[in-house]
Amino acid sequence: MALFGILCPYCGKSDRIRELEAPLRINGAIHHEAAARYTELWSTLAASDELLGICKFCQNVLLLDGSRRAAPLYQ
Repeated sequence: MALFGILCPYCGKSDRIRELEAPLRINGAIHHEAAARYTELWSTLAASDELLGICKFCQNVLLLDGSRRAAPLYQ
């Protein structure tokens, strides 16, 4: 599901942003080793209270906040 009204800080598109599933929400949905790697990558990219998203146009991972804004991973 696309999150409308959120502008990608990399390419400027606003109709292709999708929230990535939090690690706890994918337990059991994928193989255990893949889930462990996903959790490791998530914790490397974001703090425990942050959400990650992806721009399906430019394929960049974004930080999402509660105010419906996206920010680059590193500034």
